[in-house]
Amino acid sequence: MLAITMLSLGVAIGVFGVLFGGSMFLSVPVFQVMFPGSASFGQIVGAIKVGSVTRGLFSSISTWRHINLVAMMAYWPVLVGSVLGAMTVSHLSQAAAIPILVLAILVSANPKKLARLIQGAPRLKWLIALAVGMYAGFFGAGISILIFALVRVSEGDAYTADNRIILANIQVRFLEFLTACVAVVGHIWAGSLTLSNSSMWMWWAVGMAMGGLIGGLLLNRFQTISGSAQRLLLFIAFAVALVTAFSIRPWN
Repeated sequence: MLAITMLSLGVAIGVFGVLFGGSMFLSVPVFQVMFPGSASFGQIVGAIKVGSVTRGLFSSISTWRHINLVAMMAYWPVLVGSVLGAMTVSHLSQAAAIPILVLAILVSANPKKLARLIQGAPRLKWLIALAVGMYAGFFGAGISILIFALVRVSEGDAYTADNRIILANIQVRFLEFLTACVAVVGHIWAGSLTLSNSSMWMWWAVGMAMGGLIGGLLLNRFQTISGSAQRLLLFIAFAVALVTAFSIRPWN
């Protein structure tokens, strides 16, 4: 019963996460309900990150031909930060998730002025990328919107137009996949992820892989819709992230 439940929820949240982001807000309560009192917060986040790896892998397989690999490799500070964040998950407060999310939404919705600032200050871009990676590693609620903001202001005019929002999201899902990979390494190193607690993450990871594949195929289809429709989807994602953040508050 546990396996079927975790598999089913993994598929549903995997598709949702690829299309709208915000899956961490939904995932933490699932694990708190399914494993009440039997796991630390670090173990819960580590298990969720395993699912993020499989979801990101299969969504990236679906969207591979649209990923700008050369540009994405320049975000290596995000990966460094993700390892550092994963290793300190049990020592940091999650109370800052909502203000960080609101800031990311404001940046995502108004990228052009900040894009010019970031383009003229590469060291600032690296510093911001490192901070984003650390947040991704130790918790990561709303991280897709935060990475979206980073990509949208860092790549000049490549993703600032409304009709490039879905394409930007494809890059974001790939970066999420990379940060999840290195975060998992950090969780293994910190002892949060072991074979002995594989019941927490194994079926979840399979479900998220299936959800990632479906979500990636849907993203490919959505690229052909108009810029105004893409912007509407973006604001739906913002609304979903805020509603789940305020209503579920999984860090309590």
